[in-house]
Amino acid sequence: MDLLPSVDQTDMVTSVAELLREQAPLDLVREYVAPDDLTALWAQLAAMGLFGLGIDPGRGGVGLGLAEEVLIFRELGRALTPGPLLGTVLAAHLAAEAGDDALTERIAGGGARVALAEPYGDPTATSGTVVSGTFRVTDLTGSDLVLAVTPEGAALLDAATVRVEALAAMDPATEIGIGAMDFRTALRCADTGRTWWRGCALTAALSTGIAEATRDQSAAYAKLREQFGRPIGTFQAVKHRCADMAVRAESAYFQTVFAALAWSSGDPNGTHHLASARIVATDASRANSADNIQNHGAMGFSQEVDAHLFARRSLVLETTLGAERWHLEHIASAERIDW
Repeated sequence: MDLLPSVDQTDMVTSVAELLREQAPLDLVREYVAPDDLTALWAQLAAMGLFGLGIDPGRGGVGLGLAEEVLIFRELGRALTPGPLLGTVLAAHLAAEAGDDALTERIAGGGARVALAEPYGDPTATSGTVVSGTFRVTDLTGSDLVLAVTPEGAALLDAATVRVEALAAMDPATEIGIGAMDFRTALRCADTGRTWWRGCALTAALSTGIAEATRDQSAAYAKLREQFGRPIGTFQAVKHRCADMAVRAESAYFQTVFAALAWSSGDPNGTHHLASARIVATDASRANSADNIQNHGAMGFSQEVDAHLFARRSLVLETTLGAERWHLEHIASAERIDW
């Protein structure tokens, strides 16, 4: 299995990365207030086909696969791009699976934003033809639809009918609310776990991007910052931390790409590979974000630089679409896994 991107994939990633550097720098995350801040960026991402990368061209998509989606979401993670990107991409796939071509084309074309809802401390929560239970809803404001997803099913709801109690999110650019879905009838639904597991792959990609961005940020700072007349990167403690960060980021990337390819190819162990990717990428994101703050310690306060923004986003992603314990239990449930 070839885990390295092709020339075409590399060119696609480079184009998205350049757009994000120009239109969505970290200043956007620092100053993010409302969904209207994303209007111009959202239109540009839609024009590049980001929301329909894995959707059939006849339904308004690009016709690529999960591998390309993973590569793009890795860049979105590196840039800490705010907004309901994950929910919107997953919703396009659900609409296609439900056979609604018009809705698929609308979402894939950027004409609808979709918030993401997932069970919140409620093991009885269900999603399918009927949605019920307590859900955590991310980025509801400004969204047209809500994608309620569980490991067993997924459903699209009208965002106007969803009510949540807002919570103070760790990440200032992520809006989170908790709401009860009282046996809501879905607009479109699917009684399979494909939406959940595709979301796990993309969440792992986001975490991988954070692990890589913090690695690069620390390496660059270690070359510039001097102490006792020498760059701090020459000191063993900083040097070793940066090396550990590089190993974690590399492990997260290859595990995530391998899992995405295995799941897409119908590997019977595909979901277990995705669960492993979530664990490896989440650990890399969390540890690298913490080490990045440590490496920038000479700044005095972490908020003087962008290091804390990565740590905040990594904590939000850590509990998105299943916490680490849930994924460990999923792996442990397998009778046998051929790695």
